[in-house]
Amino acid sequence: MATLTQGYTYWENKPSFQLESDIGSNYVMYIIESGSCEFEFSQYSGIASANDILLIPPYVKFKRNMLEPMCFHFIRVIPDPVTPTFIGKHHLGSHRFYENCEFLRKTNFSLNTDSHYIQNHIVEDFFMLLKIKKFKPIEPKQALSRNNIINSAIELMEHNSSLSISEIAQFTNTSTAYFSRIFKKTIGETPVCFYTKIKLKKVQKLLITTNLTLAEISEQTGFTDPFYLSKVFTTHLGCSPRTYRKNHII
Repeated sequence: MATLTQGYTYWENKPSFQLESDIGSNYVMYIIESGSCEFEFSQYSGIASANDILLIPPYVKFKRNMLEPMCFHFIRVIPDPVTPTFIGKHHLGSHRFYENCEFLRKTNFSLNTDSHYIQNHIVEDFFMLLKIKKFKPIEPKQALSRNNIINSAIELMEHNSSLSISEIAQFTNTSTAYFSRIFKKTIGETPVCFYTKIKLKKVQKLLITTNLTLAEISEQTGFTDPFYLSKVFTTHLGCSPRTYRKNHII
């Protein structure tokens, strides 16, 4: 993790920068609590404002222009091998961000011997927040395979209303038992329940966009007959298909 050098200052409502640009010999962090400024360094440029962090590398020209008086933390850091991956502008808005800023302010110009240690710890935590923001978990092959099975099954369900669960499992090259188990574990409900909800969405759409009879709708949406469709529809939606159509046609 990156750590502080002896350079830390908190600026409160600073109205302007004394220098329009400079070139430093350290990595520098600007942690902005309020206000805004224009900036440009390396290939990065734009406006930085509240909850933004700028990380500027050494030996590059850093141009800046105050737009609104700023409250910000100015920190020189000693980099670790991953510090260069965070060069640029970042936006953080978590409660942890605000707490870190509050603790840093308390150490500004403090004579307490623990101040430098606390500053180091907080700067490390800011870098950890940046790492968390960039983190993308790598899924194991088994999980990817399982997700492919589920995605294929859902696509089949959405485009075919007359398949059985065993037929869907067969299409995904799995047994019915295994398919049902991983579907429930991944989606949170059984494939039968999920498939029924997909069919009912189609029924709802047909009820309010067509003049088809319930028998015709049941045939198109994979229900055995209109009486069974009416029973399932009423159980899930709390009203009969006829009432639903009456209440939703405009």
